[in-house]
Amino acid sequence: MKKFIEETNIGEGDKLIALHHFNNCCCYCGVNLTRQSGSDNSLEMDHYISLSEQDIDEYLILDGTISNRVPACRKCNREKSNINPEVWIRRKFNNADEIIEQIEFYFSLQKEYNFV
Repeated sequence: MKKFIEETNIGEGDKLIALHHFNNCCCYCGVNLTRQSGSDNSLEMDHYISLSEQDIDEYLILDGTISNRVPACRKCNREKSNINPEVWIRRKFNNADEIIEQIEFYFSLQKEYNFV
């Protein structure tokens, strides 16, 4: 098993890009996000592929930067936890294909415009 050391390099600009893409909403459930901590709709930058999943797959190399982070509400981030995101999304949401497509599009734009 590989040892994973996270580098968290998420600046305010990265958060703003992510929030803009998802219209200031949770990328999963679509609730409007707030910067006020402690509520169910508080903004959290979720590890899309969890750190524990990255630990299991030695060929999966991601980090704590924006290349693996999405804006999520506190509630969704806690519920998803270490579950594979696609499995969790499909289990929880009727519009799973749309959610996954939007997240994948977000990550593809980052690569295209060299945000990562």
